Amino acid sequence: VREPLEIQAAGLAAKRSTPESIEQLRQAVEWYCSSRDNLAQCMEADIAIHRAIAQMSGNRSLKRILQTFQDLVSEYRRNRQTGFTNSPIVEVEFQELLKAIEQGDEDQARQAMARHLQVTKQRALVEQIKDRTEQHFKDQDRDQGLDLETS
Repeated sequence: VREPLEIQAAGLAAKRSTPESIEQLRQAVEWYCSSRDNLAQCMEADIAIHRAIAQMSGNRSLKRILQTFQDLVSEYRRNRQTGFTNSPIVEVEFQELLKAIEQGDEDQARQAMARHLQVTKQRALVEQIKDRTEQHFKDQDRDQGLDLETS
């Protein structure tokens, strides 16, 4: 449900942006890029980017719905300490998105957001598989009487 709404918001942001709103988005992207060594700040900057785009869409209903989704995703990430990465690839994705919105290119903005969300989903899935695999082997070792963490 979230993807088509975020993609629509990006297109609308490109169409309806103002110099002030673009500056706000640019600052959020710069905050993300400068926070790579601090995961908590990086998460907050990520939220700020998505909220800025929702705000730029000019659609209050869309903004409210996306804020609800973003709050749920943020809570999940904080509670689970998973589902988020501060990869340099994300910086490139956000720079591409910013550029498309700055240029007023609705199609490019939609495509950039779609790529970002798709890659984000793939990264989260890989992370979940990795976590579950590690837990499986820990459980297996424990069941066999091998507790490697305390040995």
